[in-house]
Amino acid sequence: TVMRILRDGYLDAAVESESAPEDAADLPPLMIGTYLDKDLPSKELLQMSLAELRIWNKARTQTEIMQDMHK
Repeated sequence: TVMRILRDGYLDAAVESESAPEDAADLPPLMIGTYLDKDLPSKELLQMSLAELRIWNKARTQTEIMQDMHK
C-alpha cells in the first residue's frame, strides 16, 4: 500500500506500507496544519496557508485530482 500526498496536483511525498490497516481505529489522528514532534511538549503550528483540501475514500489518479482542482 502506498499513501501519496499531492500538492497543487503534483506528487509531493509517498510512503509505502506492507499492509493497510483493517480498521480506521488503527490509524493515527489526521493532523492538518500541525505536526507532533516527540521531542516537543506540544503541537507546533506550521506556517502556511491552505486554500483547498480534499480527502477521498478511494484512490484517485493524478489526472482525476487535477481535473477536480479549484471547483
